[in-house]
This record gives sequence, C-alpha cells and structure tokens, in this order.
Amino acid sequence: MKLRTVVVPILVCLVIGGGVALVAPAQARTLQNEQMKQSILLLRGYIDREGGYDFWVFPTRSQVRLGGGLDAPRWPRDPWTGARMTPGSGRGHYTYWVSGDRRSYRLTGYLSYGKYSVAGGMPNSAKLAYNHRTREGAALLQQFIETWARANGGVYPPADEVGVHGSVGEQPWMPYWPSDPWNHAPMYQGTQRACFEYELAPDAKSYKLTMHLNWGYKMVLTNAPFDPLVGLGPRQSSEGKLQAVIMGLGGRRVGGL
Repeated sequence: MKLRTVVVPILVCLVIGGGVALVAPAQARTLQNEQMKQSILLLRGYIDREGGYDFWVFPTRSQVRLGGGLDAPRWPRDPWTGARMTPGSGRGHYTYWVSGDRRSYRLTGYLSYGKYSVAGGMPNSAKLAYNHRTREGAALLQQFIETWARANGGVYPPADEVGVHGSVGEQPWMPYWPSDPWNHAPMYQGTQRACFEYELAPDAKSYKLTMHLNWGYKMVLTNAPFDPLVGLGPRQSSEGKLQAVIMGLGGRRVGGL
C-alpha cells in the first residue's frame, strides 16, 4: 500500500468586524503590514497637527508615546498583538526621531519584513516667511543703532551696548526691540540663525551689522559716513548709501534690498 503525501495549507484566523476569516500566512502578513502602515500614518497625523499648533515646532521623543502628552484621541495599535503601539525596533513597534531644533522629524514603523518610514517638517514657505521677518528685524535693529548715534554726537555704540538690555535697546523712544521669529525671544548677538553680529570701527564712526538668515545666508547692513550738514544715517547722508546685500555662503551676492 502506497502512502500519498498530502500538503495541507496552514490557515491563519483573523477577527474582522466581529466575524472570523481564514487567510493564508502570506496574505495575513500583507494585511498586517498594511495595517501597520495605516497606524504609522495615523500617528504622523497627530505629530503634524501638534507641530502646526506650535508654530512648526514638532513634539519631543518623550511626547510621542502613549501617555507622553501628544494629543492623540485614538492611539494606533500593533496589528499583530492588538495592543497599543509602543516605541521599539521590533515588528509592530515604531521609532521617532526629531531634529535638534524640532523643525523636522522622521517616523519609522517596523513590519514583518522591512520597515516603513515617513518624514515631515516645517514647510519651506514658512521658513521663507521667517527669513523675511528676520530681515525686517535687522532693519529695525539698524534704526535703534542710528537713533542712538544721533543722540550721541554721531558716534556709534560699542558692541556690548547693542542688545535689548543695553543702552541701545533701552532707549525710551524706541520701545520695540526686534524678536527672533523662530523662538519669539529678543534678538541677540551671535552666529546662529536670526542672530546678528555687530562690528564697530576703531573711530566709532562706522559699523557693520550682519544678520544670519536660514539656509546659511546672511544680510549685511552698513552705515553711511556722518555728514554734520544733513545728519547721519544711511538714508540721510549725502556721501553714502545704505548697503543692504544678501550674501550667500562664500560671500556670493545673490540679491539686494
């Protein structure tokens, strides 16, 4: 008597909508992987919404977890276990990375094979708008400097006075010191984005004001020579003009005001 070998496919039981469905393992993996992708997209939506509410500052890593403070009415689930998803690098888990300034992020979900990643961040249109606000802040900062010089016989202030708490920033007739559009704090001296550098000539008769923009660009403002007959300042001097140039990396000129 000969024995016949019979191959019986193994079926996987899934609960769908209260009923029971039998599917093959490969089909189940495909379905669960697609469900995992949907869970990642749901979590991404919560992250994007939080970033939009907070002026394009995205949540921290500690926030993007169940109970971490992220506003998520329906926390996504692990399709293999049915439990709510938790951070990790195994199947059914996710990892979340956010940049140092919290302006961009990457979210990765782990499938039965491979992974599924999505990314998000502050739109370039918003970054461009912040650059415009930074340029406006530089123009206002120059008004503070020029006003201070008019009240001090045409000499410009030393660098340690050019700040919100220095004598330049505390002029009573100039109440609104420019703010950093990225964090809404007063602008200060430095080389970071939306910070400025102030260089005073040895005779205190001229200066250079450099504002750092996004994407590595700089805005450079210089004063005009002092003319005692017509006053001083870039718009009043008969001998000089406001030099406002957007300087690219390496000193390449890419535009003007």
